[in-house]
Amino acid sequence: MTAKCKIFPEYIPNDWRREPARRAELVLYDAFRNNLGSDWTVFYDVAWLARVRNLVPEDGQTDFILIHPHFGILLVELKGGQISYSATTGQWTSTDAGGTAHIIKDPFTQVQRSKYALKNKLSSIPSLAATKFPIFDSVAFPDVRVGSGQLRLDAPSEIVIGFDDLANISAKVTSIFHYWNAGQKHNIDKKTIDTVIRLFAPQIELRNPLSSQFAQENEEILRLTSNQFKALDGLRRVPRLAISGCAGSGKTVLALEKARQLAEEGFRTLLLCYNRHLADHLEDRLGELPSLDVKTFHGLCHEFAQAAGLKLPKIGSVSQSQIDTEYPLLLCEAVSNQPALKYDAIIVDEAQDFGRDWWDALEMCLKDGKQGVLYAFFDNNQKLYKRSVGIPETFACYELYDNIRNAQPIFRCVEHYYSAMQSKRIEPRGPSGRPVEWARYKGKSDLQTVLSATLKRLVKTEQVRCSDIVILTPHNLEEKSALLSMQCGDDYQLVNLTARKHKDQVGCSTIKRFKGLESNVVIVVELDDELTKRPETEFINELYVALSRARNHLIVLRSEKFNDSLLPL
Repeated sequence: MTAKCKIFPEYIPNDWRREPARRAELVLYDAFRNNLGSDWTVFYDVAWLARVRNLVPEDGQTDFILIHPHFGILLVELKGGQISYSATTGQWTSTDAGGTAHIIKDPFTQVQRSKYALKNKLSSIPSLAATKFPIFDSVAFPDVRVGSGQLRLDAPSEIVIGFDDLANISAKVTSIFHYWNAGQKHNIDKKTIDTVIRLFAPQIELRNPLSSQFAQENEEILRLTSNQFKALDGLRRVPRLAISGCAGSGKTVLALEKARQLAEEGFRTLLLCYNRHLADHLEDRLGELPSLDVKTFHGLCHEFAQAAGLKLPKIGSVSQSQIDTEYPLLLCEAVSNQPALKYDAIIVDEAQDFGRDWWDALEMCLKDGKQGVLYAFFDNNQKLYKRSVGIPETFACYELYDNIRNAQPIFRCVEHYYSAMQSKRIEPRGPSGRPVEWARYKGKSDLQTVLSATLKRLVKTEQVRCSDIVILTPHNLEEKSALLSMQCGDDYQLVNLTARKHKDQVGCSTIKRFKGLESNVVIVVELDDELTKRPETEFINELYVALSRARNHLIVLRSEKFNDSLLPL
């Protein structure tokens, strides 16, 4: 049996095959997949953004891209149905199976524009800039017989794939290459083809945590669902996109991947968030990329204001709300005075933490202003700050509805706190996991006893590493929490998460500071009657954040005075 081509995507979801608009495309997809040999690489429904000569980023799209190491690259623009063209009006139409005629774009002009857009895109990739790709174009009318001769002066039948060509598609695409190439042979090496594959069909994997207790779960690889892949596809198609999703839906993974892609493609990119702990985590995940910066919003404002020689408000002498108001104004002034500070693209993670007027400042940080690349990832369930929050209306919107982080029992707890913001029910995709543990304590002394016993069981009996455990409290660690003063045994020490350095130290953090992060095991503690003094909505949001931080196992220790009606027991 002859080896088949490499094709992306490798699998077409059933719901795609039920879409009438995709019918003709999938006919050609199946013809390519079943008849082209192993030398071929095929991409279906490809889109990209490219900056041409330092102008505003422009998008490109085509139905199929074929690559052959000896022939080159072929773009195929497809139009289904019965096709007609009027030279009088210059109008193309497609008539569907029901007899309805639809005005369509000129496929030959479309594919020619896409060809030049792709050339510009490939030449903008540092690792591909030196490669001279032979790129050609063609058109497919898979529902009609084309025949021979010229359809139009710029539309020879030699570059058109018709219904009669589907049975021997390999010979047809080879003849199209020969038409353009005049028999000339090229040599695109495997490394270059692999680079193009990573560009147009990036592979992302989410691996389960590394704790020895969860070894069976760690054998699974949680790939992004089709919902997340569609989101990534959307990220390639539009310059402004707001992606919403519950905790654990893959928002940060998508933000990281998009930031990495843009930086590798030569865009000067900023990955931004509110939380310093999260920024450090993102920076660790990405490593060093020359065109990528990772910052907090306030860190960005402070750094750019200093670079522009502006006077900053003295920390401690003004309130946080004043800083939140003044810093965006300083940022606008800084980039106005120093345009070299501006970015090609900005990615914002945990965007629900950003004040409404911060977005205007971020637009000022883009070289192309309102036309610049700006993406926001957010979860309205996680609003822990009182700022006026609002993603600009100019953003296109996309919703993630698969939870791919939490084990099933944890998901069932977190689901209790979901707001009505989601248009679809959140679907759990995580491992089966173990039941959530709930325990009570009488006072601080009893909490120390219960927590010590819990840690001893986890570390000694269940052999969980201290680095795989995080303890979260709703109280300020330095002022109201008793955690850092507790003696929980000689084998492990409780420390502020930011100060954790040794393998026998268990990190502690406030819930707010740990937002956006996650851990294999999370122990939520110090749920007490003091919390009833806070607005209930505010604390409900904190509980949602706290419980959703656990990937594999969740333990909740609450005071006997705590109102259990707030918990998903």
